[in-house]
Amino acid sequence: MLRKFTLGCAAVGLAAMVLLLLFAAFMQLYLLNSYPPGLDPDAAAYGLNALKPLRYGFLPFYDYNNGSAEPMFIYSASVAVFLFGPTRFALKLLSAFFGIASLAMLYACLCELGRTEFKAETRRAIALLAVAALATSQVVAFLFRFGMRFSTSNVFQMAAVWALARAARTGKRSAWVLAGCLAAVTQYTYLSSRVLPLLLLLVLLLKLPPCWWKDKQVWGGLSAFGLGGLVLLVPQIVWYARYPATFLSRTSQTGITQNPMYAQLGLAGTVLDKLNKYWLALGWVWNGQYNQIKEPLLAPLFFYGFVAGLVVSVVYFRRRFALILLCGIAVMVLPDLLAGDRDWPHETRIIGVFPFVAALSGLGIATVLEWLTPWRNLKRVAVVMLCAAIGVNMQSQVAEFFGAEKNLGRMHWGGNTQLRRVDAGVAELIVTDEQSYLVPLSNYADAVIKYLTSKRALQVRSAVDAQGALLPVLRQGRATLVLPLADDGQPWRGNPTQWVLFEGGAAYVLPPRMDLTVLFPVLDEASVIFGKGIDDNVRLGHIASVDARQVMQQLVPAAAFPQAACFNNGICLKAVGYSRATLVAGESFEVDLHWTVQHAVTDDYIMFVHLLDHTGQAVAGVNAYPLEHAYRTYEWKPGETIITSTVLDIPASVRAGAYSFELGMYSPFDFERIPTVDAGNLVNGDRILFGPVKRPRPAVKPPADSVPVEIVLGDELDLIGYRIDALP
Repeated sequence: MLRKFTLGCAAVGLAAMVLLLLFAAFMQLYLLNSYPPGLDPDAAAYGLNALKPLRYGFLPFYDYNNGSAEPMFIYSASVAVFLFGPTRFALKLLSAFFGIASLAMLYACLCELGRTEFKAETRRAIALLAVAALATSQVVAFLFRFGMRFSTSNVFQMAAVWALARAARTGKRSAWVLAGCLAAVTQYTYLSSRVLPLLLLLVLLLKLPPCWWKDKQVWGGLSAFGLGGLVLLVPQIVWYARYPATFLSRTSQTGITQNPMYAQLGLAGTVLDKLNKYWLALGWVWNGQYNQIKEPLLAPLFFYGFVAGLVVSVVYFRRRFALILLCGIAVMVLPDLLAGDRDWPHETRIIGVFPFVAALSGLGIATVLEWLTPWRNLKRVAVVMLCAAIGVNMQSQVAEFFGAEKNLGRMHWGGNTQLRRVDAGVAELIVTDEQSYLVPLSNYADAVIKYLTSKRALQVRSAVDAQGALLPVLRQGRATLVLPLADDGQPWRGNPTQWVLFEGGAAYVLPPRMDLTVLFPVLDEASVIFGKGIDDNVRLGHIASVDARQVMQQLVPAAAFPQAACFNNGICLKAVGYSRATLVAGESFEVDLHWTVQHAVTDDYIMFVHLLDHTGQAVAGVNAYPLEHAYRTYEWKPGETIITSTVLDIPASVRAGAYSFELGMYSPFDFERIPTVDAGNLVNGDRILFGPVKRPRPAVKPPADSVPVEIVLGDELDLIGYRIDALP
């Protein structure tokens, strides 16, 4: 009879878990492609990373822009993009999948952690309530719709804790190896997982039996754990050994001293203020960077459960289960607390706290039910009321989360920089239409447009061939020129001289200084264009239909001076050009660089262009990705000429005289310059020198009684006149 009852409870628990997962799937998948609209630029950047192995044979490990080695999401995204194409849906679906999977893993983890301390029924109740707390959370549903890399964190985090607790309980060698492998895998997910080893150590100490250090079997298991983890960590160890600067590159960009409250409150005051806002974010309001819905993490029912869980943790402080949950919260809050450059909790850095907060809520509610065990009828009534309350909570959360009127009022969808709805709409317009489009290069360089348009543009290439001639583009005779609105909804503003042409299945980077201002539409309602499909109510910008001949007439070929220099990565400089003949103090000076590649390049390089005075000191310079990252070096192809334009701001204090340029490239991982090679492929330096250009001396007006002449002395001095004074 007892066996049947136990099986019955397990079946009920399983059924409840399935229902909760279905509800979570609804919260995270319903209207997935359009809610929230647009696409976060960080997500789009990882979408571009996902295309590297699919289109370029480039296997990325580290993302320089975010300062982190997170290949788990990159290669998972590659699979999603392979299946669904480079779309919003592919990235968002992947993120939602990890979110739903993390709930299933949370259930398994809590059931394992509660062994030896709770009856099976209580363990299942705690786990189910924790899953319910996150499944009904609007914040969780919202964040896991962004298609971003942090979504990989919780599922592997809880899997590692589950495996470690299971290994400590069973003592099986295979369980220890699995735990070590999963612990290592977490280090390939999200950057905040770097603190997870501390939590795993605390879990291990709390779950190991008394006097474990005397047990040889435990030491054997720990050895298996370490070996399994070490094997999977080899790629990361090798990477950081080769590029040690990348290990702290992200942490060096943020810190608690950058918190806007730091100057006013000091260190102690800032920490206390942050702790207070953690509390507010749990049950009142959360004004985070990504949490545009401003909802707290927990619904009221589960927030009260969290408070009860804190009380239970104090009352039953000897229970290791509660200690593990408190340790989980304390450890996983560290990434946000230490890198707290925002006054409110940063949703993605604190993502690892969510499961432990939910578990503490489940512990509080389940313990209250357990206290009612002596009164069976009262407990049954309480269980029924709890189920009803959870059902009402589900209904209210759905109504609030998907309520169009409320959400459109409280979310700034149209111009939110975290959503880039305009850019996403422009990209969808280009993808769904076969006509030719002209888009400013600065807009295309934004990851959102480039990633989404890669569905149409199966290749990106220069519009100039290897001989320097323009390819026969714009074959359709006309093109639609698009000026996207800015993030704040204002008319387009940017560089009118650099453009990308979408024609057929390619995106062509046009030569620089192709000023199309004369072809711009009048920025009024007559030229406004709206999006299509899910963006049909979005003002995207202004358009004009332009003739191909008009476009080509704006191409101003600049005089190019031949060069012949190569780097050992196969990138060669063939010519340089200038926007003007001489330097003018206080004004900009453009340097055009004509590149070719001998073979496909397998990395993304930063280019530097420095203006040098006669002593070799840099007086102006730019270090940046070529073409604003619109056409990355790993996309460059043999048989074409890539023309980049670098704008140097010449200081007003620059003196008259001759100046030269130094040019080079370096990897963003170690900042080491790429060597240059001679015709025999022998290294001959790490920069290319060219020039000179002059800053002319001020014009001199000779005296009226001087004799005018025109004599050039050594290509440096012009004698324009002379006067001989009378001898004494």
